[in-house]
Amino acid sequence: MAHSIIVGMLLTCVGGARWIALPAWSTQEPSSTAASPADGASLQETVVVPSFSSPLPEGKNVVWTATFQVSWDRLGALFKEPLSIGGAEEISRLLNRSTFQEDQVPVGSGYAIAGSVEEGILGTIKKDMDRLFPDAHPTLEQASSGWVAYSYLRAAVKFEFRFQDDYLEFKDSKGKSTNVTAFGLFERDNWKHPRVRDRVDILFNESEKGVSRAFAVDPCSVSKSVQLILAKIPKKGSFEETWREVEKKISNAVKGPESTLSGIDTFVCPNITVATTHHFKELEGKKLISSSSKDNTKRIVSAWQSIHFALDREGAQVESESMIRILPLPKALLLDGPFLVILRKRDGGIPFFAMWVDNPELMLPLK
Repeated sequence: MAHSIIVGMLLTCVGGARWIALPAWSTQEPSSTAASPADGASLQETVVVPSFSSPLPEGKNVVWTATFQVSWDRLGALFKEPLSIGGAEEISRLLNRSTFQEDQVPVGSGYAIAGSVEEGILGTIKKDMDRLFPDAHPTLEQASSGWVAYSYLRAAVKFEFRFQDDYLEFKDSKGKSTNVTAFGLFERDNWKHPRVRDRVDILFNESEKGVSRAFAVDPCSVSKSVQLILAKIPKKGSFEETWREVEKKISNAVKGPESTLSGIDTFVCPNITVATTHHFKELEGKKLISSSSKDNTKRIVSAWQSIHFALDREGAQVESESMIRILPLPKALLLDGPFLVILRKRDGGIPFFAMWVDNPELMLPLK
């Protein structure tokens, strides 16, 4: 039975190794980074979410990358307690309950650190990034005090053999159809490109009368450190819930002839490019609430994430960086009510002048 496979619902990259500071590897130039990142606010139909378990809004593209989660976790480790942000309790809860670990990305693909500006954290980040990812250009905000958490990720899947180019009529969740550029194996490619077909692994396929309704595809089953999974399934409430459903369907699938592309099967996926920088404004300007002490004098001054992602006939690649910067709350020392005035010797002793200011009689009125 022929499979007609058109992908465009869920993109998930998974890998297993350690997130540690090792020299970067690159199988191809990260072409997605050549584009200037757009301000996240300028994207009308796409949103960036901070957590893998954040709610997925209806009718929108949604993007999540682990770098912000890693920055958040690094700050929690630095302050020795989970972060809690006043006025952003739900986001704090979602980020703190995350089960993502830094060992869930390939070796040498990530870098993360947190520390004090006064102790030279910004210089450390620049030095480490120059050594580990010399062709990257980390975005480091200028600061003279406070604390910074920074993380960086670069990973890719390069297809062993290129797919073919054409177009696809993509129907969005609102029913609107748009012709977009696409790659894959089209009807015109029947009985052609056997080496490309051999690399495609159908992880599960739920079909009705020969039409695939829900399925997941690994378009390059021979990739080693990173696996690319493209899945067309109904969206759940979050990426976490949707991914669990995909995992369950993959584990329950029976391997056999239906797991491969025959000479008359088709596989088509839209080309995708993401280049954006997103500020988590729901966190910026908010105060950190400490559960272990009365020190509630810190606030988040910036919390952002840049994401570059590209998916085309040659493969998939992602590059992302994130920074969270924290400053002590500014002191507001306003003598705007009754106060005491004292003059005394610098080295101590009883004052030789004292005054209690109770009302404005002795003050100069504003004219």
